[in-house]
Amino acid sequence: MPFDWQEAAIRAVITLKLCSYDDTGVMVAALTTSIPESPGSGRTWDYGYCWLRDAYFTVGALNRLSASRTMEAFPRFILDVVQRGGDAELAPLYPIAPIERRLLRNGFVMRYVQEDHLGKLDSAFLLCMFWYTDALAGVGRRDESLALFENVLAHRNHLGLLSEDIAPATGVLWGNFPQTYSQVGLIFAAMRLSRSWEEGMWRAS
Repeated sequence: MPFDWQEAAIRAVITLKLCSYDDTGVMVAALTTSIPESPGSGRTWDYGYCWLRDAYFTVGALNRLSASRTMEAFPRFILDVVQRGGDAELAPLYPIAPIERRLLRNGFVMRYVQEDHLGKLDSAFLLCMFWYTDALAGVGRRDESLALFENVLAHRNHLGLLSEDIAPATGVLWGNFPQTYSQVGLIFAAMRLSRSWEEGMWRAS
């Protein structure tokens, strides 16, 4: 558990647990389905299933926090994927400079900017934001990373939860909710940016 932002991390862990099915340990990607990513958008996805991609990162986040019971009942094939991944850190998918030049909007990171068959993307993908804060911290831009992380935390709803997307212009949450991917990103970012327990307790004394 990170020393800093414990409330946010605990709320994220509780949310991940509520997105799991106790009989098998499988986790759904979200508890809702087909909520659009932005107003009037045709971008609606069914996250009421176990997506292997999302489940992999969810199990990794819970395991990092020693909440390993959730993954004990996981299907064998998912456990095999986790074991093959080992202790690898979440890695940014793009270099920082192109992100800042092409994908950063109002302090949030777009998933991509090219128009596709559904038109122009209007919302930022919150997990990309957490990857970006991780990348900034990794290259020594910790103050910027902290400010961006705190900004995302400020956009959680009244229960401390995040959806899949956010409108950069308004800060309104969009997409399926609560999104496990976003909660996982929050946990990893908090652990990356937090002071160690030794440092936090030493300075507090």
